[in-house]
Amino acid sequence: MILLPPILERLLPKLGEAMVVAVVLALVVDQAAKRRLLEEFASDVSTHIIGRRLPREFRKHIEQYQEADLIRTSWSMLPWTLRWPTWRQGFKHGFEN
Repeated sequence: MILLPPILERLLPKLGEAMVVAVVLALVVDQAAKRRLLEEFASDVSTHIIGRRLPREFRKHIEQYQEADLIRTSWSMLPWTLRWPTWRQGFKHGFEN
């Protein structure tokens, strides 16, 4: 059994805990930094890839669409009817139940 000075006996477990925290932080921060760098790179380059042969004015127009926060990927419209009040029973509308 190795005898350590009392200060090392208290210090070594704390250093071990600090190293575990440092590794976890490094992994999390590294992943976040990589993701952010990739998103910024894709954002900067995509306009040039998509509109590389277009005039500058058209590229600026494309950039406005790429900066949109919300993009609808699908759109469906279903026919529906309103329940007409009884006093309008004689009115004919486009969609009959």
